[in-house]
Amino acid sequence: MYKTICLIFAMYAEAQPLINELMLTEDLSYADGLPMRSWVGKYGGNQIIVVINGRDKNTQLDFIGTQSATLNTHLAIVHYQPDLIISAGTAGAFSGKGASVGEVYLSYPHVIFHDRRIEIPGWKEVGWEHFSSKCTLKTIYKIGCTHLSVLKYEKAGYFPLFHRNEHLLSSLS
Repeated sequence: MYKTICLIFAMYAEAQPLINELMLTEDLSYADGLPMRSWVGKYGGNQIIVVINGRDKNTQLDFIGTQSATLNTHLAIVHYQPDLIISAGTAGAFSGKGASVGEVYLSYPHVIFHDRRIEIPGWKEVGWEHFSSKCTLKTIYKIGCTHLSVLKYEKAGYFPLFHRNEHLLSSLS
């Protein structure tokens, strides 16, 4: 059983409904001097942690993309030592594929990171990293999810989604 569950969100607007519903309290000791923020609380006997990437102080825009997510996830692991990490968000780039707010999508059988465009011969494939998904239906049911949809592919850092990327991602199996 997972005792400490950490949910990673890019944007505050994505995390806010969960923060409010679970009445989580902001942890001001998290990520001192960095824009990342976290909220903690209890639910169903588990410690629940929600972390967001934070906002740019000049533009007030949320930090999105793989670099912010990577740093935020690392900080959450070091600070909270969670048993389970869930990368959560709205899947907004997939609305054209039938994605809906409130549904759970499993990245299976792999996750693809396509943000790094390396137009150097031999390095292009390095930029399009494929990682096997370790998440299984057993894991999903273990945390209490009873409704699940499976996307053909998952991508991280979908801004900007260029036409070329959409074509390439659509061709993946």
